[in-house]
Amino acid sequence: MNKTEYIIDILSPVQLVSLANEFSGLGATYFTLYLTLVSGYLITAFLAGSRLTKPQVTTINAIFIISAVFFTLSTLGNFVLSVGFYMAAPWREAARLEFLFMGIYDIFMALAMLAGIFASLKFMKDIRRSEP
Repeated sequence: MNKTEYIIDILSPVQLVSLANEFSGLGATYFTLYLTLVSGYLITAFLAGSRLTKPQVTTINAIFIISAVFFTLSTLGNFVLSVGFYMAAPWREAARLEFLFMGIYDIFMALAMLAGIFASLKFMKDIRRSEP
């Protein structure tokens, strides 16, 4: 028996749902931080992108990529943990299809967040090329 199985065995169904809700809330928090980061990056790119030097853009891009990937992985990880705790509850057999859809949703959300990172970087590149 591994540690996760032990934790699940000693928790009541109410505690499992509470943990699932907690991880879901943390995932939502990381997603809002991701949206804030992307918004700030896009505003910076629009307002100052053409006036930034190459080292400044490289630094901003590096910070943006590292932070955005961290928030994406944190969002995905917390939502996956949430689904895991829901699936550990006694009613998991009755709601198996719903849990499958939740897992698929989590993966699509992470892919959309990664696409947002690439779209933001392309926006910065286009802004820098369009203005002399």
